[in-house]
Amino acid sequence: MIPFEDWTLHGVWGRPPRFRGPAQAVVVHHSVTRLTGDAIADARTVETVIHRRGGFSMIAYSYLSHPDGTILEGRSGNYRNGANRNDKGGPYANSNTVSVCCIGDYRTDKITAKQQQAFARLMSDLRRDGIITVDAELLAHRD
Repeated sequence: MIPFEDWTLHGVWGRPPRFRGPAQAVVVHHSVTRLTGDAIADARTVETVIHRRGGFSMIAYSYLSHPDGTILEGRSGNYRNGANRNDKGGPYANSNTVSVCCIGDYRTDKITAKQQQAFARLMSDLRRDGIITVDAELLAHRD
């Protein structure tokens, strides 16, 4: 896993909420960005789009998953929860979820075998480390 500090261009530009884990769900997103084949360059593109859009205090995702199998740390440590769900209504909110962004446009691209394997390892590591509950639900962002 590539640490956030090793790839970010913008760092933390605001005050993200504190993580109160373990998370009860993992929300999966896709970036809807073009791929260059370079995991760090592609993660920086995602970060720059979010930075320009405004409304967030740093990259919106807890982790990013690149098609080459690279996992990049997004929001981490005390700020691990993703900015991905409305905190009003339903059992899941930003405060009890983490997020993984699959870099690419999965309306047309396909998840790669390397990406699937890396995602499975990430979920296992998050369970082992107590970042997500053992029975954490996996949700698509649209859910």
